[in-house]
Amino acid sequence: MVFTALIFQICDPELLRYASRILSPSCILLKTIGNSLPYEVAVGLNGRIWVKGRSTVETIALSNAICSAEFMTNDHIKVLVRQICDALSGF
Repeated sequence: MVFTALIFQICDPELLRYASRILSPSCILLKTIGNSLPYEVAVGLNGRIWVKGRSTVETIALSNAICSAEFMTNDHIKVLVRQICDALSGF
């Protein structure tokens, strides 16, 4: 059984904007993660974000990446994803 994480579940207007931002074509977060790690994500416009990786460790790492990226630029997101992938691969 693989752990699925519910990252956000608060009806806060800021979180609603973040969910919309993640889904926008200008946000590279999900694309950058997908280039390195297989995952499933469901982003609701109600502010809920569900994520599932291949393992519990990957799911937690993905959750942390999505939470951390809220106020990051696209360049910072690329660095964050690279660091997470390096940590998961043992480097």
